[in-house]
Amino acid sequence: MLCKKHEILINNYWSTQCILCACLLKLNEFEKAIELYNSFEDKVSEAHFKSQDVLYHEIRKYFEEIEDYKNAYKIASKYIRFREKVDGIKRDARLQRLAIEHKVKEKEKEISLQKNLLNKEIEFKRILEQEYKNQRDFLNILAHDLKAPIRTIKNFSHLALKSNEIDKTTEYLQFVNTGVNNMQSFVDDLLSFAKSGKIDKAPQQIDLNNIIVRVKANLSSDFTEKKGTLIIEKKLPIIWANETPMIQLFQNIIGNSLKYCKPNQAPQIIVRFFELSDYYKIAIEDNGQGIPKNMLTEIFEPFKRNHSSKEVKGHGLGLASCKKIIESYKGQLWVTSELGIGSTFTFTFPQNKNS
Repeated sequence: MLCKKHEILINNYWSTQCILCACLLKLNEFEKAIELYNSFEDKVSEAHFKSQDVLYHEIRKYFEEIEDYKNAYKIASKYIRFREKVDGIKRDARLQRLAIEHKVKEKEKEISLQKNLLNKEIEFKRILEQEYKNQRDFLNILAHDLKAPIRTIKNFSHLALKSNEIDKTTEYLQFVNTGVNNMQSFVDDLLSFAKSGKIDKAPQQIDLNNIIVRVKANLSSDFTEKKGTLIIEKKLPIIWANETPMIQLFQNIIGNSLKYCKPNQAPQIIVRFFELSDYYKIAIEDNGQGIPKNMLTEIFEPFKRNHSSKEVKGHGLGLASCKKIIESYKGQLWVTSELGIGSTFTFTFPQNKNS
């Protein structure tokens, strides 16, 4: 009688263990479930065959999903030995077949990993080549754009040295001064572009409404000269960012709206804000000259401009800096435009500080 009670207690214990293991699997606590399952060894009796069967299939499925074929085989071989004990039938052939299957899968996984590494190496090489090309193009354009003011300085300095007339010498020196100023402006723009997108300080909570006030103050003479208006349709959000890049971002885009306005129409700039599920979207719309369709992507590249330097001053680095700034905060920047109607520059910011 005592032995019977003892047997019942043992069966109840292993029934509880099987149920606990099943619960852990349902809760995706696979490591704990596997540890418990491995502790069963041969202690689970034939009475718990169905429980063992369910647990085995779930655990083997888990290992195969994570492509851990070695442990999948261990679990399978353990289960087959358990079935041999229950049924009294040897299953050496099945065990051998499973071993071969799992070795094949392990080899396939290894080949797949090697392919992925090779693909990553190819992609890395492609990125390096593209980066090298970009740097080469950048240096070529840089050299070209520096030649113009240097040539101006050289030519008019030579003329000033040869001239005996004070008025002519003064005129030539004014051209030299203009060339120096253009070169200084170009170098300043280059430095600003080089610094854009680099976050040296930890992001802080920045109120974009305050940024707009600062930008409008910085561009006050341009607003007065062009009789421009700036409309904020909705209070802007507080975002995780840094103050200087945000001023640079808004000032470049709003400054361009003033710069590229229509000759006989006062510029009107509208700032719109949309709060979406996980990010903020801000659109800056103007009624300016517009941008040709073939330039909508190119204008975000360094030195790419919609107009020649004779028409509008600049070096084509402002929007390239804006793109770098936005991307440094894991946002996106794009433009939609229609010639003669105006342009809308739209950019996004993640709401989460850690995004």
